[in-house]
Amino acid sequence: MSAPVLADALPAGYPDGNERPHDDRTATSAAPGDGGEKDMGSYVRGAMGHLDEFRSRIILPVIVVLVLTVAGFFLSDHLLAFISRPYLALGFTLNVFNLIESFMLRVKVALIAALLAGVLVIIVQLWRFVLPRVDRRDRMFVRLSFLAALLLFYGGVAVTYVFLLPMAIKFLITLTPEHMANTISAGKYLSFVTMFCFGLGAVCELPIVVLVLTKMGMVTPAFLSSKRKIAIVLIWVVAAIITPTVDPFTQAAVAVPLMLLYEISIMLSRLVIVRKKKREQEDEAAYA
Repeated sequence: MSAPVLADALPAGYPDGNERPHDDRTATSAAPGDGGEKDMGSYVRGAMGHLDEFRSRIILPVIVVLVLTVAGFFLSDHLLAFISRPYLALGFTLNVFNLIESFMLRVKVALIAALLAGVLVIIVQLWRFVLPRVDRRDRMFVRLSFLAALLLFYGGVAVTYVFLLPMAIKFLITLTPEHMANTISAGKYLSFVTMFCFGLGAVCELPIVVLVLTKMGMVTPAFLSSKRKIAIVLIWVVAAIITPTVDPFTQAAVAVPLMLLYEISIMLSRLVIVRKKKREQEDEAAYA
């Protein structure tokens, strides 16, 4: 009568009643954190793969820029004559004040020309890098954004060189006192032209920035419209900072186009919102 009682008292699954040893390896393998470690390893491998691809994509633009820089060095006389034209047209000459400045001047102008000419290769390689990570429905948007950004930058640089730069140089020359002579360094003149033209070219990217931020959901047309007055004040402040002159005409020549770009940005933002809502409705209809 006692044996069945003892058998019933034994733990289920252990016929002999002996306690099984604890297996640390089994517990470790079943730990809930193991999946997180695997996910972290996959993330690291994926990040390293993206980094390797980015390195391979950047090699060609670097080579192109280096080759164009070498070619630009041999054409530096023509490049310097083109950049100096707005200043030389006033009857003045640029000056070199040390032996190394002539060499550095040629290198700088060659590098600037190489970057302007090679930016298309940079954009193409950047597009090929981001293409696999962009949804198929958004690829046309990204293509047009790249193209518009390129055109706006080149357009801003060209307008600045043709219209704003000569006006700025003429005004600054008039500020020279009568008992002083204009002895301007060619290197500083090149830096001034580069910063002025590239700065306004970068500011012209405002519509693209707003377009991308709207696509990401960070800004809305209502927000941009409500902040119009503040934006106008900031635009005039930026125009006063990036223009080398203090006359209102030159500042207006910069600020008015920027205000126009701001209004275009609002319209583009509304267009993005409309397309976004339309896509959401299509997705809801597809899942219904």
